[in-house]
Amino acid sequence: MDCKRLKILDGILDISLRVLFILFVYKNMMEKERIVVYDYMSRDSICSLNNQLTYIGLERTINNSLYLLLSKQLIICRISNNENLYLLSEIGFALVTELLSEDYAKKICSAIEKTDSILHDINREELTSYINSQI
Repeated sequence: MDCKRLKILDGILDISLRVLFILFVYKNMMEKERIVVYDYMSRDSICSLNNQLTYIGLERTINNSLYLLLSKQLIICRISNNENLYLLSEIGFALVTELLSEDYAKKICSAIEKTDSILHDINREELTSYINSQI
């Protein structure tokens, strides 16, 4: 029987886990565009993956990941100024805390913390400008 390598690292479940860790590190309400940027920027640091998912593809996949996390009550969505903002729920926080004992989770957090040190205080306009210069 042939062994095939499964491409699960860009699936909804994997991206959902990364979104949980992004919200854990950021610690504030976060708009979807910022989540996409954090995930896109931190992916190269997580491990040496053949990342073929484009920024636009990632943005579409994160929508499905957010729906999954909302349905499982792992994140909270608030609307402010006609914009959806996301925050880790208590259940999501408990899950991330439990997962932090795993090496993969530590790698994810470390990569996201590096990204956060660059992007945390950047306002939306600067973030949009930064995105446009990178893609």
